[in-house]
This record gives sequence, structure tokens and C-alpha cells, in this order.
Amino acid sequence: MIIIDYVNVVVHCMMPDVRGFYNLEELWQDAPRKEYQEN
Repeated sequence: MIIIDYVNVVVHCMMPDVRGFYNLEELWQDAPRKEYQEN
């Protein structure tokens, strides 16, 4: 797992099984969602 903290933005890079274990989607389900678009 890699966590990068840019003060206003936190990036989590995880393998699928680790992501399932931490269940971040349920933990943060009420937070506003921002989509990333590659240029």
C-alpha cells in the first residue's frame, strides 16, 4: 500500500484485496466524490 499526502488531497494506491480489507468506499461513502480525468 502507498499513501501520498498532499495536504488537501490524499492518494491511496492499493492492491484489490487490500482495498477490500480497508473498505474505503463504505468508510467515505458520504464524502463528496471527485473524478480524475487524464489529459
